[in-house]
Order: sequence, then structure tokens, then C-alpha cells
Amino acid sequence: MINLRQIYDEFDAHIYVESVPMVGIKSGLGSTFNRCREMRFPLIFIDRDSVANALAGMHDTHTLAFDSKADSITARIRTWSTNLYARLHEDYETKRTQERITEINCFIDFLHSELDNL
Repeated sequence: MINLRQIYDEFDAHIYVESVPMVGIKSGLGSTFNRCREMRFPLIFIDRDSVANALAGMHDTHTLAFDSKADSITARIRTWSTNLYARLHEDYETKRTQERITEINCFIDFLHSELDNL
């Protein structure tokens, strides 16, 4: 059985840090594959199609993460705006009702004063 932690540590220490940036630029990752074979590291990207498929998968995953975050933000904004408009409408209706009651009370007071003056 292969110890994945050991493979990761060897890959991280030897290949990624030392050879991937330079080898990838200079020789098209040829010696990196040789190092993987020497370490008995499983080859994942062995041809152009597998690299293209992996990149497409990474791009799709990345796009999906952004889309889900955008959908989440949009849903939260929609909920917030709906609640805000409902609260504003309720406050407006409450204020309007209170003003009408105040106006009716003032009118009744005026009528009482007119009746007292007769």
C-alpha cells in the first residue's frame, strides 16, 4: 500500500519546489516525469489530452465556485430588498394611519370648540 502522505511530501519537496517551475519552462516537463517515475509517483498528466481535460475540469470547478457564490449573493440581496420594501411599506402605512387618526382627532376637537361657541 502506498503512503499518500509520504508521496505528497516527496512531491512537494523535490518536484514542485525545485523542478516544476524551471523544468516546465525549459524542457516541457520531461525530466519531471522522469523524477515521478523514479519516486514511483503515479503519473496523472501523461499526455496532452489528459492535461487539457484536467485544465477544463479545474476551470469548470472554478467557474462553478464563482457562480454559486454569485447566486448566493444575489439571493441574499433579493431577500434583503424584499424585506426592506415590506418594512418600508409597513412603516409608511403605519405612519399614514397615525396621521389620519391625528387629523380626525383635530377635526373632532375643532367641531367641539365650534359647538361650545354656539
